This record gives sequence, C-alpha cells and structure tokens, in this order.
Amino acid sequence: MFELSLKFGNGGGVWDHWLTSGLVGVIVTLSIFAVTFWRSVATRKEDLTFQRSKLALERMIDISNDALAKNAQLIIDWQQAGHAFKIPVFKAGDKKLGERAEIISGHVLQMVLCYRHLYKEGECAPGAALPAPDANTIRFVRDCFDRLFYHFSRLQRLIVNEVIDATETRYPINYYLNCICIDDLTRFVFEHFLLVNQYDDAIDLLISIEEDWPLGKWRFLKYERWPRGSDLARPAEPWRGGDLQLSLSEVRRLTGRERSLYCYRRLDAFLSSRQDAHLVSRQEIDANYSLD
Repeated sequence: MFELSLKFGNGGGVWDHWLTSGLVGVIVTLSIFAVTFWRSVATRKEDLTFQRSKLALERMIDISNDALAKNAQLIIDWQQAGHAFKIPVFKAGDKKLGERAEIISGHVLQMVLCYRHLYKEGECAPGAALPAPDANTIRFVRDCFDRLFYHFSRLQRLIVNEVIDATETRYPINYYLNCICIDDLTRFVFEHFLLVNQYDDAIDLLISIEEDWPLGKWRFLKYERWPRGSDLARPAEPWRGGDLQLSLSEVRRLTGRERSLYCYRRLDAFLSSRQDAHLVSRQEIDANYSLD
C-alpha cells in the first residue's frame, strides 16, 4: 500500500508538471496571438486611413483635372478683377461655330447664376453699365458650375458613406467657400443656384466645412439651416415674408415645381430689398415663370 501511494504521488507530481507546462504554453500562445492580432488591427487601421486619404486626394485631383470645374474655380477666385476665358460659340442646333475671348467677372457671374431668369439674354439690366450675358456666356458659366458642384456632391456621398474623411477635403474647398461668402450678395447668388438646381449633397458639404467659422462671418444658408421652432434663434432677415421662412429640410420636401417657385420668390424678395438699383429692379414671379 505504501509503495502504491508513493508511485501515485510521484505520478501526481508529473501530472502537475505537465499541467503547469501546458497552461504556460497556452498563455504564451494566447499572448502571442493577442499581440499579433492587435498589430494586425493597427496595421489594417493605418492602411485604411492611408487608402481613404489616397482616395480623397484622387477625387480632389479629379476636380483639378476637369477643365470645366477648374474654370469654375478660376471664376470664383477672380470674380473681383475678372478672368479671361475662351467661350465656345454655338448656333441653333447645338453646332459649335468657334470660340471667342471674354472676361468673366463677378458681375457676369451674378447675372448668369441668378439673373438669368430676371432678364432676357443680351438685354441691359436697369442702369447697368454692361449688357446681360448672352446664351453662349450663360451656357459656359453654368456648365462650369454644374460640373464643380457635381464633384462636390460626389465628395459628400463618399463622406456620408465613410469612404473618405471630411477633413481630407477641407482644402481648397474651404478657400473657395470663403470666396463664395465674400459678401451677402455673392453668397445669396450661390445659395439660389444650388437650391434651385437641387444640389443638396453639395450644400451639405459646404455647410459642414464652414461649421467652425467665426459667428460674425456670413454663413452659407445661415437662415435655412435652423429648423423652425427650435431653441436656436434664427438670424434676423427683415426682407423675408411669412411664406419665405422655410428651413432647409422643409425646402427639400417640396416638389420640384414648388421648390423652383419658392427659390425665385426668395431671390426676388432679397434682391428687391437691396439699394443696388443698378443690379436689379422689382420682378414678379408667377406660375408662368420660365424655370428652364
């Protein structure tokens, strides 16, 4: 009996040794696995960040390489002094006849983006020194900005779907947004163009970029971004009547026709409140208004 107990005791010691060694092995293996796993996660995260930055850079390069979008950026940048462009000249039937040189200034930009529907092509605005732009200038400028805001809309969709980081697109868009908001008239012209053409994704991108601007600075769609009835006080804009106080979300719920009419009534009320008589005169917006 003593001999059996001794053998059993010795066997128990060997078993304890094996058990201890096995546990140590498992712990070491799990530790190695955990370290490897976290390193893999960190590497994957770094790789994902790099890929997102790379994709954002590629999309920004796409904008720079797009001739029409690049022209829009030049128009914004040179709106005070004006910039010379080669304007394609078309005749009826969409046949290109050639090109002509023309300087696009901020005045022309404003006429194209919002006065297109207030004045007939080629006719002088009341008291204006320059004639309203003709169909070729209108087509050129609008094509440029349609393309630029198309790219902005694509960027916003990529940001919303977390494909790219919003911070990667801040420059140079932030610079051009500063140019767009250089004064209240220029800002309003771009607001109108984006609203009436339903560039909602581009609007969201611009609003998100200027969230950290100083409070005293003109803000893009500063009135419409606050929901009615919220605790936040809306900026005071006396020119707005009772039917011109929709928030951005309310505007987006309108039908296409309702939205166009609302935007042009909004434009008319704003321009009519200004003292710049040489820029615009009072216009009536009705159901028969040309909204093409």
